[in-house]
Amino acid sequence: AQSARLLELVELRLQHGGSTALDVLQQRQQTATADANLARLVLAREVADQQLAALIGEIPSRFDLPVDDAL
Repeated sequence: AQSARLLELVELRLQHGGSTALDVLQQRQQTATADANLARLVLAREVADQQLAALIGEIPSRFDLPVDDAL
């Protein structure tokens, strides 16, 4: 979300002459990388939740740790 907002700002700067097309392309790449990393982390957390559930004898499909959005 933050990298997408930064992309919007870089694109606005481009429209007003404050940045270059290269700046926009680089920010687009960084945004895509951040999105891909987030998807991998979400999947890794889901796998870890299932493994933890199995270790403590819970049914993995019913087990869910609360997510702290502040992190």
